[in-house]
Amino acid sequence: MSYDEETLQKVLDLLKNKKLVRDSQSGRVIKYGESLSKAENLMPREGIILALLMLKGPQTPGALRVRAERVHAFENLEALHEVLGNLSEWGFIQQLPRQAGHKELRYMHLFADLTQNEAYPNASSQPELNSEVRSDSPKLVELQAELKQLRSDFEQVKTEFLNFKNQF
Repeated sequence: MSYDEETLQKVLDLLKNKKLVRDSQSGRVIKYGESLSKAENLMPREGIILALLMLKGPQTPGALRVRAERVHAFENLEALHEVLGNLSEWGFIQQLPRQAGHKELRYMHLFADLTQNEAYPNASSQPELNSEVRSDSPKLVELQAELKQLRSDFEQVKTEFLNFKNQF
């Protein structure tokens, strides 16, 4: 994903107007930092959850706990659910409806004006697989040849190992 400088500047200006981003002009390059956590008195544990939801899209509590571990280690899932509840109460995130075939609920941030499918088109669980495999596909032929070679190599190593083993 890449954006031109004009698009980035428009987004940064919009975020500055909402007091979500601050800039620092010390040095040769303008640096930007988030200011939401200070403006809303968020603790680091809430900030990391929001950051992960903005970066990765909708996620389950388990995935959030694992990904947040470097910045803030949640003692257990109940502690994480407490943070998710607070963020939901404050209007920063929402719980998504359960997806068919999934046991865990997912959460998403509410900072975008887009629906879930528009904001995260690839956030569905897994890509669809093509159930039809053509036997004349060049990739399939290549994989079959590689598999045949690997099996041959394995049998050779197996034979050499058994010969070595029989020496003792």
